Amino acid sequence: MTLNRRDFLKISGAAALSAWAMPYAQATPIKNIGIQLYTLRDVIGKDTKNVLTQLAKDGYKELEAYGIDSGKFFNLSGAEFKKIVTDLGMKTIGSHASPDVKFDKDVKAGLDAVAPNWKKAVETAKEGGLTYITCPWWKEEHRKSADDYKKSAAIINLLAEYAVKQGLKFTYHNHDFEFKKFGTTDFYDVLLTQTNPKAVNFEMDLYWVVAAGKNPDDYFTKYPGRFHQVHVKDMSKADKTKNTEVGKGSIDFAKILKLAPKAGIKHFFVEQENNYSPDSLASAKLCADYLKKFNY
Repeated sequence: MTLNRRDFLKISGAAALSAWAMPYAQATPIKNIGIQLYTLRDVIGKDTKNVLTQLAKDGYKELEAYGIDSGKFFNLSGAEFKKIVTDLGMKTIGSHASPDVKFDKDVKAGLDAVAPNWKKAVETAKEGGLTYITCPWWKEEHRKSADDYKKSAAIINLLAEYAVKQGLKFTYHNHDFEFKKFGTTDFYDVLLTQTNPKAVNFEMDLYWVVAAGKNPDDYFTKYPGRFHQVHVKDMSKADKTKNTEVGKGSIDFAKILKLAPKAGIKHFFVEQENNYSPDSLASAKLCADYLKKFNY
């Protein structure tokens, strides 16, 4: 077949347009939008069922709880909480649980000596039908030196390995203090290199990584598969120390999350700790509305 000049330009132009548009056609939405319930800490414990009902209406599909080291889900048993969530068409993927670490104990003494409340937290997680249990914080007095970092990593191994033996998955959630260096290394790198990769995974809080002056993608590239969950938390343009609704701030989530498959990310949880517009429930809805249209 012989092409004239006009037909050739039509075909080549269409091909160029198709190639230009290809990255956009491959954009990925967040299928199941999640939220860390700490966002709603002012209301979730007072009116649990109605708050969960509103989140379901907003379009949230996945939840992350907190505080289950108390043995309860906001004054409810794990079974009671699970039923409410399931009836609303949502799923609680995991929860934060704070280990009561006895740092003076030798790690070789075992879990009961080093973190005596951890088995109860794991049992509560199982009762609630959770997949993940997450260590949300590490006390300042347990991270004052490079040696503290190493001992902390060994303790976190204990926590994670017990959770895995009980059928759960474990993640560690960061703030910005993990990036403080002693010598040539920081706590985050110690955790990534000196913990058992078959047991210890990570929940990256994107806000805190950016606040520390780090690039999340550097970690996603260097440690592929270790980051199972992320907190999608935005940074106020007016005040970097404050959060804002997702999409209103300065963090480029679309760029960061391009590497989500390589990183291993399976769950995306909105979290906003402050600076609500005008309250936590309204901010949660604004975040959901934005993420329904979001692609990465």
